[in-house]
Order: sequence, then C-alpha cells, then structure tokens
Amino acid sequence: MQQHGGLNFASYSSYIMLMGKNLHPKKALEIYNGIEDRLIKVNPSVCNSVLGCLNRNDKIEKSFELFRHMKHDGLMLLLILISGCAKIQDGYTKATELVQELKHKGFQMDSVIYGTIISVCASCNQCKEAER
Repeated sequence: MQQHGGLNFASYSSYIMLMGKNLHPKKALEIYNGIEDRLIKVNPSVCNSVLGCLNRNDKIEKSFELFRHMKHDGLMLLLILISGCAKIQDGYTKATELVQELKHKGFQMDSVIYGTIISVCASCNQCKEAER
C-alpha cells in the first residue's frame, strides 16, 4: 500500500473492499481506523469502501455510526447508507431521515436516489410509500 514511500488511497480502498468480500469487516475497520493521513482517511473512495464493506456484511448500525464520525458530505456515502437500510428492521425510517439530510445539504432528488429509496421501501414492506 505504498507509493513513492507513502501510503496511497487507492491501495487502502482496494484492500478494504477485499476485506469486505472476504467477510472481514472487523479487519477493514482496523485498517481504516489505523489510517493516519487525514486526506486519505476522508478520501471518498476509501470512505465508500469501508461503508460498503460494513453494509455488505450486515453491520449497518456500525456503518451509520462510522458515517457520523466521517463528517463527509458526499452523496455517494449517503446513498450507500440508504441502500444499507434495506437490510434492517426500521430501515425505511432511517432511509427517510437520510433523504431529509440529502435535501438539507442541497442535493437534488434524481433517478438514482429514487431507485435506492424504492428498493428500501420494497425490502421493508412499504409498498404504498414506494408508490408516492
């Protein structure tokens, strides 16, 4: 994970994704928490990888907790969290809170966001809400 004597974000991102695919979310978190370079730690690719790893391994609550600590305003990160809501019991409620956060941050609703919300609605038996 070194490039020109330093660590590089692409290596971190790839390694964290590999940990997620191999069902090692704890190791992925250890790697992420061990990143000392702030610019690498807040890199969208690295953040997306660690949140995606947690979601993929049904660590949704940990994903939410970590997201709050990231203090990152990226749309992709919020979409990853919204899609993870499909896997938890009160997912629809949490997803609608995240949509409100998107709107508050000035993001416009688009087909990707709507599609993600519809998927959460379907997974959480909120078909009436999906129709709205």
